[in-house]
Amino acid sequence: MSLPLEDALRQCDRHAQRMRRAMGRIPFPLDGHELAADNEDLITLIDQFVFRYTKLCATS
Repeated sequence: MSLPLEDALRQCDRHAQRMRRAMGRIPFPLDGHELAADNEDLITLIDQFVFRYTKLCATS
């Protein structure tokens, strides 16, 4: 799907904003103990980050 440039930039900006919000809530450094804790909130944040990252890669 091809978007007009302004629409594509707006969409990329939305993805980047949501990634920044998720990054601000993901504990750093992220280690195996954090992941092994099976914390649903953390998993949701990581999923959001990965989803948005793949969308940005697909848009560029």
